[in-house]
Order: sequence, then C-alpha cells, then structure tokens
Amino acid sequence: MTTNRVRKNGLYVFIPVLMDADMSQHKYSIVRVIELPGCPRSKMPKCFAHVELMHTHTVIGMVHTNSLRKVTRKEIADGIYRGDLS
Repeated sequence: MTTNRVRKNGLYVFIPVLMDADMSQHKYSIVRVIELPGCPRSKMPKCFAHVELMHTHTVIGMVHTNSLRKVTRKEIADGIYRGDLS
C-alpha cells in the first residue's frame, strides 16, 4: 500500500479512510498539516501526520496520509470546493 506524501503547512481536504473513521465529524474539512514539538516531522516518509482545522486552528489529531487530498489556495478562494473534489 502506498501512502501520500504531505508537507508541513500544506492545505488538504480530509476525506477519512477506514483507519480514520472515528474522525468522520471532520469529513470534507480543509486542514493544514502541522509539526508538533517532540513528534516525528511530516516530511519524513511515513503513514501519519498531525493536522489542524484551517479556519479554527484546532488540532484534530494524527490522521493517515491517505485521508488527505491536496487542495490549492486558488480552489479555496474561488469557492470551487463544495465537499467533493473527485
């Protein structure tokens, strides 16, 4: 199974996979990848990343990188994102 590579401060849409099913209340939220002190860095090849909600800056926790889909700032500014980007 391959995993998505994520970058610190990158913007992503959170679409939970089975491993993140308990966080389904944040489904289709725009999140930002963060690096917490004392935790592994997000640019290392791994399966998980810490994320926070973009507008409230509330940390929602560690999620699987396959739950994150890249979104551009232009898509957010133009209002293109409406919940399903597939």
